[in-house]
Amino acid sequence: MSIVLVSGFIYQEAPNATECRATWNTTYTCAKVTDGEWDTYGEEGLGVFADVIINYTKPAGALTTSLWQIKDAGGTTNLSITSDCWNLDANQVSFMVASTDIPDQVIWRCCKDDGCDTFDAIRTDATDKRAYEEAMWWEIEAGGADSSDYVTLTLDENPAYVADSPTYVILILEVDPLNTCSYSSGDWEVDCGDYCNITENVYAGGNIIVVSGTGYFNIMANITTDSFAWTAGTCQILNIPGDGNELRIVS
Repeated sequence: MSIVLVSGFIYQEAPNATECRATWNTTYTCAKVTDGEWDTYGEEGLGVFADVIINYTKPAGALTTSLWQIKDAGGTTNLSITSDCWNLDANQVSFMVASTDIPDQVIWRCCKDDGCDTFDAIRTDATDKRAYEEAMWWEIEAGGADSSDYVTLTLDENPAYVADSPTYVILILEVDPLNTCSYSSGDWEVDCGDYCNITENVYAGGNIIVVSGTGYFNIMANITTDSFAWTAGTCQILNIPGDGNELRIVS
């Protein structure tokens, strides 16, 4: 069975790289802005200005509708990324978080060049300089990522509303249907709609075989079982009697 990502959001807590610049508070450090703790915060330390550059590597299939989730004194929110910032680099997207003292504020920016000398300010909290936390919600196109790369899988019908759920990976998944044509052990329930062609001998002695649904079940090898039942009228049992392609009831 394989799990295929159809569409949805993948949550990434830790950035791929960070660069702290200027002087941050020795208690409310720069590292607290990206440490994954949504109740701690960082702020500048000399009564002037400090910032941190944050880089995320784009996963395969990431869409421009991916969201940057942030928290400041105004609360937790999801920020859209401008096209200039998104299109700067095909492989990564970069942000800057600036904490200032005069006035007290925190500015959330996306970078428009490699050093973030030009940027788009996509949110400003002009009431407080505390920057609590940030993360990425990558929106992935159909077939764009291998869900086996991610550990936590949680089904959700509305993955866009994630402001209050910074610890979940939310995916919409499609699970490949189980093919019933292969026998392993125990009783064997076969979906006639799988149109099975049984080409290898099956020994199900001591067990029963039930074939139901609409379609056919083609016996092209020896099948041994205690009991065999099928849905007459909708499920057609195909078999040309002969050595090597027989249904054998042993009970």
